[in-house]
Amino acid sequence: KTKLTKKFINRKFYVDPNPFEIESHIPGTIISLKVKEGDSVKEGKVILILEAMKMMNKVLMPFDG
Repeated sequence: KTKLTKKFINRKFYVDPNPFEIESHIPGTIISLKVKEGDSVKEGKVILILEAMKMMNKVLMPFDG
């Protein structure tokens, strides 16, 4: 009989990325938006500035859209 660990039972399952959401791995506050709704953006363009622990982090577009 196989025993499952708590870590395995509570693991997060893979979810397909939603192209309509922006996610960050660090908690913070959005300081400024660099694009407007309807703008076309290229991969690598800065789309917003996120302040986390007194540091300004540029969030880049991961793909053309």
